[in-house]
Amino acid sequence: MSTSSDGRIVIDRAPLARGAVLLVHGFTRSPERLQALTDRLADEGLTVIRPRLGALSPRTAMSRASALAIIVDEIHGIGLDPALRWVVIGHSAGAAAGTWMAAELIGRGVDMRGLVYADGVESPTRLIAGAWSQVAHLPVFDVCAEPSRCNRQGGLADWLRPRRDGVFGVLVPGGGHGDVEGREFAIYRWACGDRSPESTRETVLDVLVASALGMLGLPSITPAGGLIGESPWAALGLRPLMGTRVP
Repeated sequence: MSTSSDGRIVIDRAPLARGAVLLVHGFTRSPERLQALTDRLADEGLTVIRPRLGALSPRTAMSRASALAIIVDEIHGIGLDPALRWVVIGHSAGAAAGTWMAAELIGRGVDMRGLVYADGVESPTRLIAGAWSQVAHLPVFDVCAEPSRCNRQGGLADWLRPRRDGVFGVLVPGGGHGDVEGREFAIYRWACGDRSPESTRETVLDVLVASALGMLGLPSITPAGGLIGESPWAALGLRPLMGTRVP
């Protein structure tokens, strides 16, 4: 693991990387909170780039395109293999920030293959809506917790439904907004009502990894990822989210 010179980007470089993941934390969170997911992705041979995004400062807020543009400049300057395929995984508000950054990276020639949302939400500045014309062609997979005030009662899934065909995600029964962080934190119990067991949190991580690998066109090299990738969602207790767009 390494960091950029100013500490704003954490980089886990996989030897002979099979792909790259831009992994974006949520509002007031940090790259360190996503270590469990990072470890799983690295075990699959993926290089993981975790930006450290501000929350409240007007200059660095993760909902501001001008602040995200600075991070995109730094990511583009990391010097990764230009042949790598990329996906974005965004947790909570990181879904909006990650979508906007994906659009910018596409414009710079990055081979972006998809967007994975971990109980994602749109930003107050409508970053997803603003970037949608540049990313609408990408696969999107939304791994949702039960509706709560922290995911705005499932609002992003409702926004995506008329814009997607077929299955575009799953709802994890009993899941919590903070499951992607690999354990239950008091803040999520208090703010979001999370009560998910460890087994559910592990399933969320498995599904996120399997979704990213599928978008990259890669087979999983771990038993858990392979099982998720080969099993129907219903067999895993997950509820598919169905799009309703008319072609």
